[in-house]
Amino acid sequence: MEIIAKKITKEGISKERTFGNALLFDDFLGRRHGYTYSTYTHERFASSIDGTCYAIIYAGKRRIITDQQLDDYYRDNFDAAYKSKWSKEVLERRQRKHRRLSTVLRKINRKYKYLTQAEGTPEFKELQKLLGA
Repeated sequence: MEIIAKKITKEGISKERTFGNALLFDDFLGRRHGYTYSTYTHERFASSIDGTCYAIIYAGKRRIITDQQLDDYYRDNFDAAYKSKWSKEVLERRQRKHRRLSTVLRKINRKYKYLTQAEGTPEFKELQKLLGA
């Protein structure tokens, strides 16, 4: 399965880089074989042994992360000018909302397995409220 990834640094996001399969990407990162597979099934980012961050764009024909998600990740984690615009209170409020959102999603996953099965439940209504839907 072909892996397409982009390197993310403080200087910016690199061009796409293609790897013939996940094992080649594992070797490139200096990680054990199977690292890439276990990473993209749960997360969108992989890191090399030296700590360099890579966004996994495609794994085979499956799109793992969109350009907007990648831009948001870069802005939130690497763009110091963007982060300095937020006050401490705003950052704390965003973190609390993110933690609550994660908690609600885990609860829905544990109880109902799918969002469609959770429709109409109190957890689903809370999720809608958190997302502003």
